[in-house]
Amino acid sequence: MIRVFRTLDLLEAEIVTQLLRENELDAQLFDVGFVRQDWFGAIAYGGYRVVVQQEDFSGARALLERWQAGEFDIEQVNESIAIDRVVCPSCGSVHTMENPWPRRIRFLVIALLKLPIGGFRWHYRCKDCDCHFRAFPECSHAELARRVDAASAES
Repeated sequence: MIRVFRTLDLLEAEIVTQLLRENELDAQLFDVGFVRQDWFGAIAYGGYRVVVQQEDFSGARALLERWQAGEFDIEQVNESIAIDRVVCPSCGSVHTMENPWPRRIRFLVIALLKLPIGGFRWHYRCKDCDCHFRAFPECSHAELARRVDAASAES
């Protein structure tokens, strides 16, 4: 067996393993029990590894490249589900991601200075134009869950 994917996030490793299995590739999540027992040493252990058979490696890599490119995103799979997309105010793109730097700065201030500070939510960065901005959600998580339930009940 050969490693096709490695991550420090157990949930991401489970998602990748199930993605490969759903596409009829024999994928195994390796070292899951070992890393979970000592999660402080997860980096030293190499994290969670997803392995496949040698003959399935090229197919698994191609499938993972499609997954990492966003081909299996929920808005591309089912357009009837109205999900809350963050739109870049500069270029209008929906290819945005959460900006982790404000949370990192907050962590350092709390850890080093022992000062509780807030206001670091909803910071985003556009993948297309690299614009940094704040955007607030249109509705609550509960409302999004109701929309998803209604869309899945219709189909």
